[in-house]
Amino acid sequence: MTLSRPTPQPPESGLEIRDLSMSYVTLGQARPVLHGLSLSVKPGEVLALVGESGSGKTTTAQAILGLLPANARIDGGSVHLGQQSLLGLSDRAWMQLRGRRIGLIPQDPGSSLNPVRTVGAQLAEVFVVHGLETRWSVRERVLDALAEVGLPDPARHHDQYPHELSGGMRQRVLIAMALALRPELVIADEPTSALDATVQRHVLDMIDRLRAERGTAVLLVTHDLAMAGDRADRIAVLRNGRLEEQGCVTAVLAHPVSAYTRRLLSDIPSLAPARSPAILRERRRDAAVTVENLVQRFATRGRGTIQALDGVSFEVARGTTHAIVGESGSGKTTAMRAIVGLQRPASGRILVGGEEVTGLRGEDLRQFRRRVQLVYQNPFASLDPRQTVRAIVEEPLLNFDPVPRAERERAAAQVLERVALPDEVWDRRPVALSGGQRQRVAIARALVLKPEVLVLDEAVSALDVTVQAQILRLLDELQRDLGLTYLFVSHDLSVVRAIADSVSVLHRGRVVDDGPAHRVFAAPRSEHTRALIAAIPGGQPRSARTLEGATS
Repeated sequence: MTLSRPTPQPPESGLEIRDLSMSYVTLGQARPVLHGLSLSVKPGEVLALVGESGSGKTTTAQAILGLLPANARIDGGSVHLGQQSLLGLSDRAWMQLRGRRIGLIPQDPGSSLNPVRTVGAQLAEVFVVHGLETRWSVRERVLDALAEVGLPDPARHHDQYPHELSGGMRQRVLIAMALALRPELVIADEPTSALDATVQRHVLDMIDRLRAERGTAVLLVTHDLAMAGDRADRIAVLRNGRLEEQGCVTAVLAHPVSAYTRRLLSDIPSLAPARSPAILRERRRDAAVTVENLVQRFATRGRGTIQALDGVSFEVARGTTHAIVGESGSGKTTAMRAIVGLQRPASGRILVGGEEVTGLRGEDLRQFRRRVQLVYQNPFASLDPRQTVRAIVEEPLLNFDPVPRAERERAAAQVLERVALPDEVWDRRPVALSGGQRQRVAIARALVLKPEVLVLDEAVSALDVTVQAQILRLLDELQRDLGLTYLFVSHDLSVVRAIADSVSVLHRGRVVDDGPAHRVFAAPRSEHTRALIAAIPGGQPRSARTLEGATS
């Protein structure tokens, strides 16, 4: 007599994924994307699902939410929320589940809210769709939800549109929408990747407080292992659709079993050693960029003028990296635009290589831009989708001089090799490249004119931690080999600590701290700088909590 194995029963509450395998089918060919994935999240617990782009994080979240694309195929396994199977549900069943039992906090607050509807109207819809309120009785519930997530003056913000709120406020609105019906499970999909460090910390603190008060299970989807270490009880590491390892935070961070997890840990900027002061002394020569008393004002409708820059001054030694650091609205982008000649300051001077450039116009300004090149934050948006990699890199040579075709091709090939892009991708278009490859193309395009100064505008903030580390190593190598000077504009102090020789910290248009990077990080002068440093993820990984402690 053969004894059959008992069928495992789903848990009474929480999320349970067992042996989930999935494929995407294109032109009749199945491409596996998840391979026997098993994980669980208990009530009151935070599980961080960590991995690079393409690891399967998004597919896992979509499977839980019933939002898989039409070509997705479930090859095996199960997904349960308590006793409820989440696979094969009808659209009507999903309408009842989403919002009421499962909440989603999406990644980008800028694109996740309807720009033509007020904040209050969008939050009200959560209650009305589920039949809990009418459109005439819902206002008080909406105001209570906005107050619960710490939005100041909820009555005023209720009637505002998303563009009238800061990024942190918009993210709070999305959290209110996700938690309004007190769901059992919340999926937080890179919930703070678009936010400044201090705003990120406030938002994560709020999610953690609401989790503790309500006993909500939280699946934190992220590529940031440092943030996961700060915020999660347990970590599950995905790679190519397979679970590399999972366990409590302290065990995974202190004693990772997988070589892949060890590599992710080694690439975290906040855990990397700071730039040595000896490097700055070795590289210091004359000043490549000098900014003196820069002032910029902008007229606003009905509000007079805004002082975007108020007497900003700093100096960048040739061959070094100077970081301009600050939160949104600090003035760092305004300063960057003035330095590259995209806008004229109201007063003050900018000197590059000893030559004043603030008064340049016409052909003189055009030629100046050969000396100072800009690498943008989003490589996908900054590259022409119709051009090949080779054509993108050659284009600046056409814009300045009628360089013969053979010479253009030779120069483009040299710089593409310099940024370690293999020749098999040179005839591809940006859509066929990875994020890291696209950023290498953007750097190659800037280097082909042989500039003296590269201005890097949040140049690694959109990249996974491992790709980010690769680009930072590339920038350091290029700087050493070519003697380049970098202006690194960023809100991410963990990256700045790893790459910068000197720093200027901006707050409301003023320099509140500056000097050698090692001094600024070790002994910050301003309270604002201390708050920014305290908000760097990965500084104090918390130990695993017991379930009772998590929900108390």
